[in-house]
Amino acid sequence: MTAESIPTAQTPVDAQAPVPPRSVPSCSVVIPAYNEAAGIGRMLDHLYEDGLARRADVVVVCNGCTDDTAERARATGHPVRVIELEQPSKTAAIRAGERAAPTLPRIYVDADVVTSGAAITAVAEALVGAVVAGRAPARFDLRDCSWIVRRFHDASSRLPSVQAELCGGGMYGLSATARARFADFPDLIADDLFVARIVAPDELVIVDTRPTVITPPRSLDALWRVRKRVVRGTQEMAATQGVATTAGTTGRELLRQLRSPANVLDVAVYAAVVVGARLAVRFERQAPRWERDETSRAG
Repeated sequence: MTAESIPTAQTPVDAQAPVPPRSVPSCSVVIPAYNEAAGIGRMLDHLYEDGLARRADVVVVCNGCTDDTAERARATGHPVRVIELEQPSKTAAIRAGERAAPTLPRIYVDADVVTSGAAITAVAEALVGAVVAGRAPARFDLRDCSWIVRRFHDASSRLPSVQAELCGGGMYGLSATARARFADFPDLIADDLFVARIVAPDELVIVDTRPTVITPPRSLDALWRVRKRVVRGTQEMAATQGVATTAGTTGRELLRQLRSPANVLDVAVYAAVVVGARLAVRFERQAPRWERDETSRAG
């Protein structure tokens, strides 16, 4: 299916896919997926495990997949609709998902995380109230990660500004108020950073619900690639949206961690990876637009 043939919300993409048993969904959920065959079934199984996700209009948007992500999503039997795009683009997938599932509030979920219907429902209910944007808490599964990756994430977990961000949590939700602040999602590397900058800190809530479980890059090489992508996304936001970086805030929070000698090694690892990634991006001649971590998807 091409981008030109994206169905409307009233036109099912897959005639065999069951429709959620509701008159009006509580929210819509958009799941962009690029070559996620290894985990899309598990992701959807967890999402529907408690039954609460059946209140939502869930759309999986497979973009540029060269594997059987779409077939596996349909084969779960869960009440999701599946869209297939030829173009490998996360933001194009988000735009297609929004056109297919226009209900607000809307939750955007990465296809490689584990979240629950309870989390989706809790975030949606918060967004119907006074909350402008929000997400579930995030928990990183570090069991199979290398020593240096664990040190990096231990330091990150003690950065208040990072933990309070809308971006980086594997999912985020926008109320009707937040979604009205921009037209279509722009073609940016960091879609979550873009939405994080259209809401004020006092408009954002990390909802008290079941956490989203994220499997981070397992090796230093994979973490390095992802951090370079983060740098490019931040630089792109600064160049196109005029958004300043939060490096100063992060640096001050890292320095405060040094008050405890037990944190010195974690801080050193974190700073080395982050600064090194910035330098690598500065001096690379031709950068890929997207560097994907495959280690977290390996079984």
